[in-house]
This record gives sequence, C-alpha cells and structure tokens, in this order.
Amino acid sequence: MLASSARRLLTLASCCSPRIHPPLASAPRPEADSTASERRRVVAALKRFDQLEAMSSRGDPEGCSCALEELRRLREDGTAFALGPNAHNRAMRVCASSPGTVETLFAEAAAAGVQDDASLQVLATCRLEAEDFAGAAAALSELLGPLLVQPAHGAARRRVPARTAKVALSVLGACRDASVCGDECRGAARQWAALGEGGQWAPPAPPPSPERTLALLKPDCVASGAAGEVEALIAEHGFEVVRRRRWRMGEGEAAAFLQASCSS
Repeated sequence: MLASSARRLLTLASCCSPRIHPPLASAPRPEADSTASERRRVVAALKRFDQLEAMSSRGDPEGCSCALEELRRLREDGTAFALGPNAHNRAMRVCASSPGTVETLFAEAAAAGVQDDASLQVLATCRLEAEDFAGAAAALSELLGPLLVQPAHGAARRRVPARTAKVALSVLGACRDASVCGDECRGAARQWAALGEGGQWAPPAPPPSPERTLALLKPDCVASGAAGEVEALIAEHGFEVVRRRRWRMGEGEAAAFLQASCSS
C-alpha cells in the first residue's frame, strides 16, 4: 500500500513539474536596425569623401562638387549629422580651395551645435590658405579657448593635441611673417603663450643638423670637363652642393692633406 502510494506521488510529481522552455530569441527592434543602417550609410559616405579629398589634392575641380552632392544626399536621408560633424568636416577638407563653401559648411555644423575641434582646425587652415589671417586667428582662438579652462577637482589640464598645435604654429607664424598685428592675432598669441606657460605644449624639437661630406674633384677630372657630370651624379643620389671651392694646392699642402686623409 505504501509502495503504491509512493509510486503514485512520484507520478504526480513528474506530471506536475514545469517544463523548462528555451528562451525565445528577442526580435531586433526596428529603431535599432534603422540607427545601424544610418551609421552604415554615413560611414560609406565618409569613405567616398576620402576619395574625393584625394581628387581635390590632385587639382581635380570635380572633387568639391561631388562632395557637396554627397552631403546633399545625406541631408535628404536625415543622416548628415548621424556621426556628428564628420561628414561636414570631410566636405570642408575636400572644398578647401573654395573659402566661401568652407564657411557655409562650418556655419551649418555650428548651427546644428555639432562643430568640434576638427571643424575649427579645418576652418583655420582654409582661412590661412586664403590669407585671411584675422579669420584664421579668430578660429584658432576659439579652438584654444577650452584648453585654458581650469579643470575641476584639481585635475591636470588637457595637453594641446598635436593637430591643434600644428595649426597654431602655422597661423601664428603666418601672422608674424605677414606683420599682421590685429586684435585676433594678438589674442590668439596670448592664449598660445598662456598654454605654453601652463606646460600644455612644448616647442617642437629643432630639426637635426644635416650631415656634411666632402667631395674632391681631381685636376684631371676638372681638366677633362667632367665636373658637371660628377655634380649631376651627386645630386641624383640625394646630395645637395652647398659650397664650392676651386684652388690649386702646393706640394706641401697636398702632402699634408693626403697625410690627414690617410690617417683618418
């Protein structure tokens, strides 16, 4: 009787135990698919901008018009700012030879509130190439301003990014060379000096001194008229003749020279 009851309980327990179903795969959300698709379209457009920039660097005037057409399609899709100002920044670089177009593209990014350091770097560089020194200095000043803000809680100040430093040196150097001393140039120069005093940038190391070597053309080479061919051969191998001297050695001078050459 007890054994029969136990078997009945086991049977009931097995019948009533809940089945464990495998979890159902969640269907992708439509908005997630849409966002991923937008990003893919913008990334593909950025690659095309890179190709167009290469065209423009070779002097092809079609690069800028193609970039503007690409940007127009992104606007129509509503994805022009899907990756921040990246598309506008790339288009600005492609159209660097058209200052008016660059200004318009920057204004669009600024109106959308998405301009960044790269936007200002391109703007300053384009203005500089157009010899708008005051405009370039104004863009540089806007670029340097946030770096001068004292960080909270005693954190270290951010160092000047390498690309920003390159733009700053180019703009301030051009202002100095052109003897431009407007308020914009003076203001940017003061900001740059303050960043240097704060240790946020260091002056670039001077270029290494070029190595120098001595080439001697013997009298028979000069007499035969082969000196020009020898100089051409020197230039073909990447050397630059910085100084020439032609003289006739005396016997004692030649002996001393040969002795010094052999001993070295």
